[in-house]
Amino acid sequence: MKQPFDAIHGKSTLAASSSNEPLSLSTETIVNLISLGGTVSHGKDILWNQSQDATKAFDGSVYTSWCFRKSEDYPWIAWTFLNSRREVANMYDVSVPGDTSARNPKRWKVYGSNQGGSWVLLDERSNIMWSEQSQTRRFVMNNVVAYNAYKFEFIERCGDDPQMDMYHLSEWTIFSRYAATPSPAPEPQSFIYDPFIFGDTTNYAIRESALTDMEVLRRYLAARDAYPTMALQNTRVLALSGMTLEGIELLKASLSRQTRSTNSIDLYLYSNHKLGHLVDASAAVSLISLAEFTHPSRIVFGDGTMKREGMAAVIQWMVNNRDKGYFKELKYFQISGHSTAAYNGTTEEGLSLQSRIVSNLHIMCTEMNSFPKLKTLNFNDNGYNEFNNGFDAALRDACDPETTGVTIRAYQVSVWYPPMCSAMNADNYAYYDRDDEKEMSQCRFTWNWEMSEE
Repeated sequence: MKQPFDAIHGKSTLAASSSNEPLSLSTETIVNLISLGGTVSHGKDILWNQSQDATKAFDGSVYTSWCFRKSEDYPWIAWTFLNSRREVANMYDVSVPGDTSARNPKRWKVYGSNQGGSWVLLDERSNIMWSEQSQTRRFVMNNVVAYNAYKFEFIERCGDDPQMDMYHLSEWTIFSRYAATPSPAPEPQSFIYDPFIFGDTTNYAIRESALTDMEVLRRYLAARDAYPTMALQNTRVLALSGMTLEGIELLKASLSRQTRSTNSIDLYLYSNHKLGHLVDASAAVSLISLAEFTHPSRIVFGDGTMKREGMAAVIQWMVNNRDKGYFKELKYFQISGHSTAAYNGTTEEGLSLQSRIVSNLHIMCTEMNSFPKLKTLNFNDNGYNEFNNGFDAALRDACDPETTGVTIRAYQVSVWYPPMCSAMNADNYAYYDRDDEKEMSQCRFTWNWEMSEE
């Protein structure tokens, strides 16, 4: 039975599968993702009648259709999975009705999105002609990212419809073709683990590449996704440098498909000064929300332009999500080199941000159920001497180290970020056993080129 369509809100909830877990298949299988359940939305269309609304494009019948006039460029329909489910759609079918071929789609675009974020272009087709009525054609797209929503944008029809000026589409069905799960090798490829990802993924020294940054990132994440039960389990640390918002969302979609590690995965979130990709306040929440997948013991925001607004956003997100268990293992939290003594608004707005930050830091220090292992908050090197507005003293007073056991550092002193496995510097992070040749081999496979030592 078809569900009633809400023409005011543009949504309809269709039947759902019983599980919200991503599909896990051991042999190559093509899965109709519409069968998993979701909601239909639409826009920029004027329905011909209620019996030909947008839900007809997802009802599994080539004998019904979404039929409409356009209100503006460009009409669209979208499918959103229930309960924030994400799936990888890498092919789709388009079906046309059995009448008036001039109304058939000739040119369109397909997009993916997560949790109401921006739409990412996945596929584009033009000059598509239909040789038969009630015809279905299949199209493959090069997508490896799991999205919560997919959109079909109807750009151009096959001909003129001078009497009715209508457009139509019988079915749009998205599929996932799952390849066979690789058999775990005795010695998995080390590039799967401990990723250091640049926001610009072309050649680091010379910005030349045959592939776009996002395409390189998609291919790298696809390699990790091929080992969904192993990738996070064998990852010790996740470091990002100058990631764009689009890149962060691709990474989060990938992480959402992998089995969470039983160990903490520490986060190092840097800017890429060489290419001018700086972490600012707009990326603050997207970056800290990676903790959902990593449950880190250490979080470091190192150098950027978040200022006080970004710092407030990061800490607010942590406090808002403290009951979800993301920070049960957190021992060390750092924001340095982000000029948090500075802010963009008025003096009153700056003081309001300060008050909110101090209040939330007090929550982090005192709520032992949410932050039971927290010992150090490091906010050194944030422009305190330059702005001299008392922000550093306010931070240091947010928690009483005697009663909470948490130390807050907020001084204008230089900050050093240790390397991972430098052979030239003894002060390395302790993620690898430097006396173990195998450990160091994996470490240097990932990190050596960042150190520029060879």
